Amino acid sequence: MPLKARKRLLRNQFDMYANQKDWASLVEMLHISSLIHDDILDSAPTRRGLESTHYKYGVKNACFGADYMIGRGFYLRFIQVLRDNLVFKRLLLWRNLNCFRFMPRLWII
Repeated sequence: MPLKARKRLLRNQFDMYANQKDWASLVEMLHISSLIHDDILDSAPTRRGLESTHYKYGVKNACFGADYMIGRGFYLRFIQVLRDNLVFKRLLLWRNLNCFRFMPRLWII
């Protein structure tokens, strides 16, 4: 196999592994947040032999923390998909060239 083809194959395998890792982290964040919500609904004092999050930090803080994990997980995955998009890369390039001086900088990461 030529060197160029081997490099392309390795790059594709690395990209696929990174993509799987991103999705796995999103699923894990959703799972943990669902466990926190489940403990709140069941009023469970412990989870895996340790004190539950809502017992340790209060129901309000535990619920907000679990909701934050759901939102943050989807946000990070959404931004990754956008960054892979060619249009988004061009927008970032234009922003760096100050072509969007009239637009607020909050909408582009």
